[in-house]
Amino acid sequence: MLSNTNTIAALSTTSIFRAVAEPRRNPRIPERHTVALWLRVATPECVLRTMDGRELRVLCPGTQNQHDGPDFLGAEIILDGRLFRGAVEVHTDADDWWRHGHDRNTLYDEVILHVALYPPTRTDVLPPTVLLPGQLSMPLREAWSAEFHQAHPMVCAAGRGATVAHPLADVMLLIAAVRRYTRKCARMRYRYDQLSPALGEEGALRQAVWEAIARGAGYGGNQDRMERAARVLTLAGALALPPSRRACMLSAAAEKKTKDLSQCAMQDSWLNSAITPSNRAVPRLRWLASWAERLSAGQWWNDLDTAAQAFTGDAGVFAPLFRVEGEAASPGPERVTELAMNVLSPVLNLLSELRDNASLARRARAVYFTMRAAAPNRITRITAPVLGRTVPFDSKTQQGMIELYSEFCSPRKCGSCLLSD
Repeated sequence: MLSNTNTIAALSTTSIFRAVAEPRRNPRIPERHTVALWLRVATPECVLRTMDGRELRVLCPGTQNQHDGPDFLGAEIILDGRLFRGAVEVHTDADDWWRHGHDRNTLYDEVILHVALYPPTRTDVLPPTVLLPGQLSMPLREAWSAEFHQAHPMVCAAGRGATVAHPLADVMLLIAAVRRYTRKCARMRYRYDQLSPALGEEGALRQAVWEAIARGAGYGGNQDRMERAARVLTLAGALALPPSRRACMLSAAAEKKTKDLSQCAMQDSWLNSAITPSNRAVPRLRWLASWAERLSAGQWWNDLDTAAQAFTGDAGVFAPLFRVEGEAASPGPERVTELAMNVLSPVLNLLSELRDNASLARRARAVYFTMRAAAPNRITRITAPVLGRTVPFDSKTQQGMIELYSEFCSPRKCGSCLLSD
């Protein structure tokens, strides 16, 4: 029996929540890894259970959505013997359903299934929800470790021992890089538009950059928590504090269970394994706390414009924008490169839209597409040999490889890639 998605009654988690023992919210798993864990079990062979105990099978997990709205579209599930077609939304924390405003967004009306690692901490209404811990083939930490360290090899036509690069490799890399850049710019604009009614143009711009820089300062899986810290403790809120208290208040703000920010203590639940000590959470929080003063000053924006005009491919021109005085360690060259590509370029693009400045838009694109790339990472080390690329390569090539790998290099999506047979 086929049911329209709108006929699914949303679950009331009031009684269910009390019966579910909340697991430790450590490790802090990035959402993209939660998606990967979900796809492992989203098969017809696996019998899953929703929070209220209903039996679930996934006939088709759907197509991953690269635009606004739910994570997967066109999914098909059998829930308690009934067939449903619609969208699937995946979160690391079930509370993100409300935190991200999905309950008030009509784009999510077609969600037939909600997937999360950690259960909700409130008792409001949720769509049918699957909690992954206990339904994986191994403990959560082991499953995540396997996903995190697995180097998924490229097995498409481009990687079958060819002596020359695939003829469409250049085209695919360019398309992928443009798509990645466009999405980053759209996210920056979307956040600015969200904030501007309450904060005004200048306040919204600074807060959006504050959040993006905080995310960029997160290493080794701490990105989401750093961004949350900057959203909860806004730039204006941070500047209202004595400098000596900002770092521990940011740490308190990053804790989803923390309601009272007066609980000022450096939390110990940040991910620190396999991260260089200087890049761990506490040093990065101290840097962010010190850097807040610079972002609030008009001179920083003048310096950004000057650096963009002086840019010729070396991210070093942007390094002074991130330097702070005192004991806090400023970001190194590799992190400056990442911040310039992933944050400053979208910021410059947003400024070009607000000022209707085509020249600034060109400079924004130049920063993203022509910069000398950061050091190779796990993904580029996999994709570079297959695509006939050698180090060093520019940022356009690097970003294209990352997007290409993320978008197509899985058994479920390989056939959509132009490099596939």
